[in-house]
Amino acid sequence: MPRRSRPPSPFDNLINGRRLTERLWGFAFRNEMYIPKAKRHYGYYLLPILHGDRLVGRAAPRFDRSRGVLLIEGLYLETDIKPTAALCRAVTGQLDDLAALIGATGIEYGDTVPGRRRPMLHRS
Repeated sequence: MPRRSRPPSPFDNLINGRRLTERLWGFAFRNEMYIPKAKRHYGYYLLPILHGDRLVGRAAPRFDRSRGVLLIEGLYLETDIKPTAALCRAVTGQLDDLAALIGATGIEYGDTVPGRRRPMLHRS
């Protein structure tokens, strides 16, 4: 059975306790919407990526309501995560599910994500 990937809410209790999350999983997550744009490392709104039982990275999605498109401005893997084809399929599948949930008619990947279906190649 393939491993599931899902982006939990950045306000989920799993992520919300930043110190505990970092101590237990070695995953440092900071919601950057409250940080001045010039000081952001990843993007305004971030979704952590949970793959199986591990937090493997983060996505920077934005819904362009005027066009009905989910923009993925960046996808970032933790440095110790290998960007395998299976991981890429799992994460892009979940982004497809997210697009369907919010009513987006399509997904576009930004300049920081090389290749439309190779989002896991971008590392932080």
